[in-house]
Amino acid sequence: MMESSEDITRRILVVEDDEGLRRLILKALAKAGFDAQGVPTGAEALERVAGDPELILLLDQRLPDMEGSDIVMALKERGFRVPFIFMTGRGDERFAVEMMKLGAADYLVKSIDLIDLLPSALQRLFRELDAERRVEAAEQALRENEARQRAMVANISDVIAIVDAGGINRYKSPNVRYLFGWAPEELVGRSTFDCVHPDDQGEMREFFGKLLLEPDSTGNSECRYMCKDGSFKWIEFTAANLLDNPTIHGVLLNYRDISERKRTDAQLRQNLEEKEALLREVHHRVKNNLNVISSLLSLQSSVIKTPEQAIEAFRISRDRIMAMSIVHEELYHSSDYARVDMASFLDKLSRQLQPTQAFNEGVRLETRAEGITLSVNSSIPCGLILTELITNAYRHAFPKGGPGEIRVAMRRAEDDLIELCVSDNGIGLDEPPGLAYGTEERESSALGLTLVRLLVEQLEGTMTIGSEKGTHIRIRFPESNGEHP
Repeated sequence: MMESSEDITRRILVVEDDEGLRRLILKALAKAGFDAQGVPTGAEALERVAGDPELILLLDQRLPDMEGSDIVMALKERGFRVPFIFMTGRGDERFAVEMMKLGAADYLVKSIDLIDLLPSALQRLFRELDAERRVEAAEQALRENEARQRAMVANISDVIAIVDAGGINRYKSPNVRYLFGWAPEELVGRSTFDCVHPDDQGEMREFFGKLLLEPDSTGNSECRYMCKDGSFKWIEFTAANLLDNPTIHGVLLNYRDISERKRTDAQLRQNLEEKEALLREVHHRVKNNLNVISSLLSLQSSVIKTPEQAIEAFRISRDRIMAMSIVHEELYHSSDYARVDMASFLDKLSRQLQPTQAFNEGVRLETRAEGITLSVNSSIPCGLILTELITNAYRHAFPKGGPGEIRVAMRRAEDDLIELCVSDNGIGLDEPPGLAYGTEERESSALGLTLVRLLVEQLEGTMTIGSEKGTHIRIRFPESNGEHP
């Protein structure tokens, strides 16, 4: 079933002129739990959106009356902000870039995998829309909160004060008691600078000095003002000279407490700094992961000799990339953007891998990793190791099919190392140890185990392999591997 927020209620409109393909898409979306309808032309699509602006478009580029991009431009001109995903038979990068510039949420090539890719593409779009709505709701709540705070301040009378030309308080309004705890009579006759924070006194004396030079001077400033209990509050004040032309007798002050605004500003600055740091980290992770994918593809291509091996290589590469994507899904759905819950990761990985091993349905996969969390620097190689070992066991430990069992366990060992064990009750390793299971696809299997060894080295760990009543692989590595100080 579709995983989406309860806030997302948008419906899907499939704009496709090929009736057979349109029906196939609608059937697949309905099966996946989406609310979808279809139309064959751009004109009908525009009419539907005008009547229901909450639609999400699954849009064919080639239509009998107009192109999909023309539909998008027409909707923008009419003021509709409609999320859309393009479907097209064209697969060139230039066209994909053009579609993304138009605002496409995704770009899918019509191929044999289209029906399988559509639900996940729409789920990603729903999650993005959900995130946008949450951000908008948070921003609206912040605006409403600020408006309420302004209204509260407006309803509380400001402190009014009169200070003579020598800086001595001559009058304080009664509200000084409620804002700062002072009785007015406790401040009258004292220097107004007595309650100004020592670090702000120089600036305030300079401000008042300049103000008293010009008869018509006015100004405003901020400083920290001392409460009776010794604490300080930020105040914002406006000042104007009291004149008996041409003599300046003093200064009239009107000030209010802005401590909460200062705290909010500081929090916003901190949030911005954290967001910028997170964005830099995301960019760094994406770059590193693309480099890893490139290296894996290069490594896999070295063993391809036949079309069948090429197809298998694509399947293996798909599983590896999927493992990396699950790591990042776990990261960005958690409150901690630096660590991955391996129990949740293993659960999702097993559910993703099992359908791809349909040729061996009799094999049961059991996982256990309660309480184990890893940094992103350790979870990526660890996730790839798990993918290699599990898929290798599926493919080679049970050549005649099930029944069989693959067991995966992660725990924190007594010596403060993370211990990962992957075992099966299959046919065991062939000789020499570590080259392959069984007798087929020896090079591919050897490549997978070579990759595992390289990843174990990256984790600064050790690996042992046993072949008694099946295959048993144990890997131990330090939990703090790859952490930055």
